[in-house]
Amino acid sequence: MALGKSNVHPVDPLLTQFAVQYSQETEGFIAPTLFPSMPAPSGESGTYYTFTSSKDFFTLPNYTERAPGTNYGRGQLGVGTGTYQTIQDGWEIPVDDRVQANADAPFDPRRTAVESATQVIMLRREKRVIDAITNATTFASYTTALGVGDRYDNDNSEPVTLMDTWKEVVRGNIGRNPNTYVLAYDAWLKLKEHPAIQARIKTTVDTVVTLDLVAKLFGLDRILLSFAAYNSAEEGQTVSLTDMMSKKAFLGYINPTPGIMRPSVGYNIQVNGIQAKSYREEARDSEIARASVNEVPKIVAADCGYLITTVIS
Repeated sequence: MALGKSNVHPVDPLLTQFAVQYSQETEGFIAPTLFPSMPAPSGESGTYYTFTSSKDFFTLPNYTERAPGTNYGRGQLGVGTGTYQTIQDGWEIPVDDRVQANADAPFDPRRTAVESATQVIMLRREKRVIDAITNATTFASYTTALGVGDRYDNDNSEPVTLMDTWKEVVRGNIGRNPNTYVLAYDAWLKLKEHPAIQARIKTTVDTVVTLDLVAKLFGLDRILLSFAAYNSAEEGQTVSLTDMMSKKAFLGYINPTPGIMRPSVGYNIQVNGIQAKSYREEARDSEIARASVNEVPKIVAADCGYLITTVIS
């Protein structure tokens, strides 16, 4: 059945509410925190402005003092541009009339279908963001591969000292301390058992090692674990779940007050957030639930980030 304006309903507020609520409550996705969403400045494609130098915020010229009748000192704002092209992602789940009719409360097949479709969209967004922050080409000037002696699965390594070194790289680039550490789940399993981490935490509190405790130890606002997985097998083949991020880490500055002209490692440029629609497909005696979004994650300031590879062997 061809899809057209006659059989695709407008955005359904109730289904959209379900989709948005589900996306906010779902654990395990770190993309929304890493890349805050920003409205697309000019539709699905266009240009956005960025600061080309964080030094504009830290300039201390010798001519700020002004004598009566003279001009004020004046500088220039370094502004650059970037381009974007959003991507519309969507997924549909059919709900057969018989399934709907025989559903017992509180099970709601339409709601479940929207949540399932939303999961697909969020998984795609997560993959794009993880691919972006682990792209060695993007962070070619701000990346390091740990040698065997420095890795988290080496009991003699110094993870706190290493973190201090990486933080200084970012601070030297943007004049701000990085505040967020993204760690692959397999690397976290080694870090939380590392003797240096265990020793430092157990001298202050008698408890298990948590993300919050290690974040404080590292002098960061947060540690985000990447443990999302996806099926990397070809369609029709046996399912093969693959971690989106493995043996890697990423240190970055995420602006607490996001704005496209404010330094932050990345933003999710968005035409519209998650929306849900439904339409009738008589040939299948089904109501089709659709979730969609129109957006694109962009690295807007690579010097706000630092990529670490081979965190573990």
